[in-house]
Amino acid sequence: MTSPRKYVAKAHNINWAVELSVFRNKPRAIEHGTNLRLFPQILRNYLLPSDLLERKVLVRSLIELFEKYDFPIVVRAER
Repeated sequence: MTSPRKYVAKAHNINWAVELSVFRNKPRAIEHGTNLRLFPQILRNYLLPSDLLERKVLVRSLIELFEKYDFPIVVRAER
């Protein structure tokens, strides 16, 4: 998946494992993640349970999936 850059006419690939690693220890911050608005609704719902300990576990599991698989495969797996 790519994201348009605001200051140039190019898009860049997003390494979702790296992007999500920011939230590994701060799961509450997921709600404010800029690139997470690019996620399909099903992944946003998956990452945003109200229980923060559960959210931490889900972030880690999603990081592991993105380290092994491409974005479309992960999205299909979550359905």
